[in-house]
Amino acid sequence: MATMGRSFNLTLVVCVLLIVSDMTMAVPTTRACMEIRKTFGPCMPFLKAKGRPLRGKDKPTPACCLGGRKLAAKAKLNKRVGLVIWECVILMVAEIGDHDQRRLPILGRICTLR
Repeated sequence: MATMGRSFNLTLVVCVLLIVSDMTMAVPTTRACMEIRKTFGPCMPFLKAKGRPLRGKDKPTPACCLGGRKLAAKAKLNKRVGLVIWECVILMVAEIGDHDQRRLPILGRICTLR
């Protein structure tokens, strides 16, 4: 009976370790986010702007769309890389403070990120 309890505890510990290790593998490192910041940085002015996107000159720059396409291509290659990219982008958007929340989701459509 004691062996069964130990076996259950060991199984529980292994499951928790697997879950934690799976979660930590998608945590962005400072170095990874620095690279993503360079690539996605040109999109920050578009995300911080107010008003309806696509009105007049209120469009993302070509550099923004190019960087977005590069990140989208990397994200397609590996799910964990995609999660790290997304986490870094979310951190970047949080840092700029007040921004138009509608702009990040439609950026993919505007720049044809696939």
